[in-house]
Amino acid sequence: MYQPITLELINFGSHEQTVYNFPENQTTLLTGINETDEGQKSNGSGKSFIIEGLAFALLGTSLRKIKDKELVREGEKESIITLTLTNHVSKHTLKITRNIFSNTKSGELIIEGEDNITSVNEGNQFILDTL
Repeated sequence: MYQPITLELINFGSHEQTVYNFPENQTTLLTGINETDEGQKSNGSGKSFIIEGLAFALLGTSLRKIKDKELVREGEKESIITLTLTNHVSKHTLKITRNIFSNTKSGELIIEGEDNITSVNEGNQFILDTL
């Protein structure tokens, strides 16, 4: 079974640059403080985009059913989502990086150490088969 190690979001939703390190064998509770609009308390602090980033890294699609380019932080040209997972039994690490561009429908998928994957669809299938 694969467990998440880190999630890095760059220009993704409300996140300019966030690195989240998952605690091992612990449940995670996401809370937040909206630092740009005091009246919103935790709304708009980026909690949902942490979950969205996990899903996008694994599935290559938004949970919100919106266009990928709408996930790119406002005013930015590109978003980068990197998820690193590990399997302690097989001692295998899986590092998935997805790039989203604000000016095109296409994106990029890089799976570290898997140079023989030739398309995003092939990479998506590899991720699902591996997990």
